[in-house]
Amino acid sequence: QHVYDLFPEWKEHYESLPLGSQSNIRRAAILFNIGGIYADCDLCPVVPLSEYIPEKSEVVLFSHPIRNMYMNACFASDKGQELMKQFAFEGLRRTFDSEQPSDQKSDDWLSWHFHTTGVLCCQDVFGASPYRLEDAISGLHYHYHDVADGNAPSDMKAMHFGTGLWMPRRGVVKPQDMYDQQNINLNALHEMFGPTGRKL
Repeated sequence: QHVYDLFPEWKEHYESLPLGSQSNIRRAAILFNIGGIYADCDLCPVVPLSEYIPEKSEVVLFSHPIRNMYMNACFASDKGQELMKQFAFEGLRRTFDSEQPSDQKSDDWLSWHFHTTGVLCCQDVFGASPYRLEDAISGLHYHYHDVADGNAPSDMKAMHFGTGLWMPRRGVVKPQDMYDQQNINLNALHEMFGPTGRKL
Protein backbone atom coordinates (compact mmCIF):
# COMPACT_ATOMS: atom_id res chain seq x y z
CA GLN A 1 0.00 0.00 0.00
CA HIS A 2 2.92 2.35 0.66
CA VAL A 3 3.99 1.94 -2.97
CA TYR A 4 0.43 2.27 -4.28
CA ASP A 5 -0.10 5.50 -2.30
CA LEU A 6 3.04 7.04 -3.79
CA PHE A 7 2.79 5.68 -7.33
CA PRO A 8 -0.80 4.60 -8.11
CA GLU A 9 -0.08 4.59 -11.85
CA TRP A 10 2.64 1.96 -11.29
CA LYS A 11 0.47 -0.51 -9.37
CA GLU A 12 0.09 -3.08 -12.17
CA HIS A 13 3.80 -2.99 -13.02
CA TYR A 14 4.82 -3.26 -9.37
CA GLU A 15 2.61 -6.32 -8.88
CA SER A 16 4.29 -7.99 -11.87
CA LEU A 17 7.75 -7.80 -10.29
CA PRO A 18 9.50 -10.58 -8.37
CA LEU A 19 9.51 -10.46 -4.58
CA GLY A 20 13.09 -9.18 -4.29
CA SER A 21 12.44 -6.24 -6.59
CA GLN A 22 9.24 -5.39 -4.76
CA SER A 23 11.10 -5.47 -1.45
CA ASN A 24 13.78 -3.07 -2.67
CA ILE A 25 11.16 -0.59 -3.89
CA ARG A 26 8.87 -1.00 -0.89
CA ARG A 27 11.56 -0.31 1.76
CA ALA A 28 12.23 3.14 0.30
CA ALA A 29 8.51 3.91 -0.09
CA ILE A 30 7.85 3.02 3.55
CA LEU A 31 10.61 5.31 4.77
CA PHE A 32 9.30 8.15 2.62
CA ASN A 33 5.78 7.68 3.98
CA ILE A 34 6.48 7.17 7.68
CA GLY A 35 10.23 7.55 8.27
CA GLY A 36 12.40 5.21 10.32
CA ILE A 37 15.30 2.85 9.78
CA TYR A 38 15.40 -0.04 7.34
CA ALA A 39 17.71 -3.02 7.91
CA ASP A 40 17.91 -6.36 6.13
CA CYS A 41 16.72 -9.22 8.31
CA ASP A 42 20.09 -10.93 7.85
CA LEU A 43 21.97 -8.11 9.59
CA CYS A 44 22.88 -9.26 13.10
CA PRO A 45 23.61 -6.19 15.27
CA VAL A 46 26.39 -6.26 17.83
CA VAL A 47 26.43 -2.56 18.81
CA PRO A 48 23.35 -0.55 19.91
CA LEU A 49 21.99 1.82 17.27
CA SER A 50 22.14 4.66 19.77
CA GLU A 51 25.94 4.51 19.67
CA TYR A 52 26.22 5.45 16.01
CA ILE A 53 22.91 6.67 14.55
CA PRO A 54 22.93 10.50 14.70
CA GLU A 55 19.69 11.73 16.25
CA LYS A 56 19.33 14.92 14.21
CA SER A 57 20.15 13.70 10.70
CA GLU A 58 17.30 13.76 8.20
CA VAL A 59 18.91 10.94 6.20
CA VAL A 60 21.44 8.34 7.39
CA LEU A 61 23.31 6.29 4.79
CA PHE A 62 25.72 3.40 5.21
CA SER A 63 28.77 2.47 3.18
CA HIS A 64 30.73 -0.59 2.16
CA PRO A 65 34.21 0.99 2.28
CA ILE A 66 35.98 -1.98 0.68
CA ARG A 67 33.73 -1.73 -2.39
CA ASN A 68 33.54 2.07 -2.15
CA MET A 69 29.76 1.87 -2.42
CA TYR A 70 26.61 2.70 -0.52
CA MET A 71 24.73 -0.16 1.11
CA ASN A 72 21.06 -0.82 0.42
CA ALA A 73 20.93 -3.29 3.32
CA CYS A 74 20.45 -0.44 5.79
CA PHE A 75 19.47 3.22 5.62
CA ALA A 76 17.30 5.63 7.57
CA SER A 77 15.37 8.83 7.00
CA ASP A 78 12.76 11.17 8.36
CA LYS A 79 9.30 11.06 6.85
CA GLY A 80 8.97 12.81 3.50
CA GLN A 81 12.62 12.75 2.46
CA GLU A 82 12.68 13.10 -1.32
CA LEU A 83 15.74 10.82 -1.64
CA MET A 84 13.69 7.82 -0.50
CA LYS A 85 10.97 8.60 -3.05
CA GLN A 86 13.59 8.92 -5.78
CA PHE A 87 15.06 5.54 -4.81
CA ALA A 88 11.67 3.83 -4.99
CA PHE A 89 10.76 5.50 -8.28
CA GLU A 90 14.09 4.67 -9.91
CA GLY A 91 13.50 0.99 -9.16
CA LEU A 92 10.10 1.14 -10.82
CA ARG A 93 11.48 2.97 -13.84
CA ARG A 94 14.46 0.66 -14.34
CA THR A 95 12.43 -2.53 -14.06
CA PHE A 96 9.96 -1.12 -16.58
CA ASP A 97 12.65 -0.04 -19.03
CA SER A 98 14.65 -3.30 -19.02
CA GLU A 99 13.53 -6.82 -19.77
CA GLN A 100 13.77 -9.24 -16.87
CA PRO A 101 15.94 -12.27 -17.74
CA SER A 102 14.78 -15.79 -17.00
CA ASP A 103 15.46 -16.85 -13.41
CA GLN A 104 16.86 -20.05 -14.92
CA LYS A 105 19.91 -17.97 -15.85
CA SER A 106 20.83 -16.97 -12.31
CA ASP A 107 23.86 -14.79 -13.14
CA ASP A 108 21.91 -12.77 -15.72
CA TRP A 109 18.94 -12.44 -13.38
CA LEU A 110 21.05 -11.30 -10.41
CA SER A 111 22.83 -8.74 -12.58
CA TRP A 112 19.45 -7.38 -13.69
CA HIS A 113 18.17 -7.36 -10.11
CA PHE A 114 21.19 -5.50 -8.70
CA HIS A 115 21.05 -2.91 -11.50
CA THR A 116 17.32 -2.25 -11.51
CA THR A 117 16.40 -2.15 -7.82
CA GLY A 118 19.40 -3.42 -5.85
CA VAL A 119 22.73 -2.08 -4.73
CA LEU A 120 23.72 -0.61 -8.12
CA CYS A 121 20.47 1.35 -8.29
CA CYS A 122 21.10 2.46 -4.72
CA GLN A 123 24.62 3.56 -5.66
CA ASP A 124 23.38 5.66 -8.56
CA VAL A 125 20.55 7.35 -6.62
CA PHE A 126 22.45 8.00 -3.39
CA GLY A 127 25.58 8.93 -5.33
CA ALA A 128 23.72 11.65 -7.23
CA SER A 129 22.36 13.14 -4.00
CA PRO A 130 23.96 15.88 -1.89
CA TYR A 131 25.05 13.21 0.60
CA ARG A 132 28.68 12.12 0.36
CA LEU A 133 29.91 8.54 0.50
CA GLU A 134 32.73 9.47 2.86
CA ASP A 135 30.16 10.71 5.39
CA ALA A 136 28.18 7.46 5.31
CA ILE A 137 28.48 5.13 8.30
CA SER A 138 30.58 1.99 7.88
CA GLY A 139 30.78 -1.19 9.92
CA LEU A 140 27.67 -3.06 8.77
CA HIS A 141 29.33 -4.76 5.81
CA TYR A 142 31.27 -7.48 7.63
CA HIS A 143 30.72 -11.19 7.04
CA TYR A 144 31.77 -14.30 8.92
CA HIS A 145 35.15 -14.54 7.19
CA ASP A 146 35.99 -11.13 8.67
CA VAL A 147 35.68 -12.50 12.22
CA ALA A 148 36.64 -16.14 11.67
CA ASP A 149 39.82 -15.65 13.71
CA GLY A 150 37.76 -14.57 16.72
CA ASN A 151 38.72 -10.92 16.45
CA ALA A 152 36.17 -8.30 15.48
CA PRO A 153 37.18 -5.21 13.46
CA SER A 154 37.16 -2.10 15.64
CA ASP A 155 34.34 -0.45 13.66
CA MET A 156 32.11 -3.53 13.41
CA LYS A 157 28.49 -2.69 14.19
CA ALA A 158 26.76 -5.72 12.68
CA MET A 159 27.43 -8.89 10.75
CA HIS A 160 25.72 -9.31 7.41
CA PHE A 161 24.91 -12.96 6.85
CA GLY A 162 24.65 -12.37 3.12
CA THR A 163 22.52 -13.81 0.35
CA GLY A 164 24.50 -17.04 0.15
CA LEU A 165 23.30 -18.13 3.58
CA TRP A 166 19.60 -17.98 2.88
CA MET A 167 18.94 -17.94 -0.88
CA PRO A 168 18.09 -21.43 -2.18
CA ARG A 169 20.32 -22.40 -5.06
CA ARG A 170 19.30 -25.37 -7.14
CA GLY A 171 21.52 -28.32 -6.24
CA VAL A 172 24.44 -26.17 -5.09
CA VAL A 173 23.97 -25.81 -1.34
CA LYS A 174 21.74 -27.97 0.82
CA PRO A 175 19.34 -26.20 3.23
CA GLN A 176 20.89 -28.05 6.18
CA ASP A 177 24.33 -26.72 5.24
CA MET A 178 23.00 -23.16 5.16
CA TYR A 179 21.31 -23.66 8.53
CA ASP A 180 24.52 -25.05 10.03
CA GLN A 181 26.59 -22.14 8.69
CA GLN A 182 24.17 -19.61 10.13
CA ASN A 183 24.54 -21.22 13.56
CA ILE A 184 28.33 -21.12 13.23
CA ASN A 185 28.06 -17.39 12.54
CA LEU A 186 25.72 -16.77 15.48
CA ASN A 187 27.90 -18.77 17.85
CA ALA A 188 30.97 -16.81 16.76
CA LEU A 189 29.19 -13.52 17.47
CA HIS A 190 28.02 -14.83 20.85
CA GLU A 191 31.58 -15.73 21.79
CA MET A 192 32.94 -12.31 20.82
CA PHE A 193 30.12 -10.03 21.93
CA GLY A 194 28.10 -11.97 24.48
CA PRO A 195 24.31 -12.50 24.49
CA THR A 196 23.48 -8.79 24.80
CA GLY A 197 25.36 -7.79 21.66
CA ARG A 198 27.77 -5.62 23.61
CA LYS A 199 31.44 -6.35 23.32
CA LEU A 200 32.80 -8.35 26.24
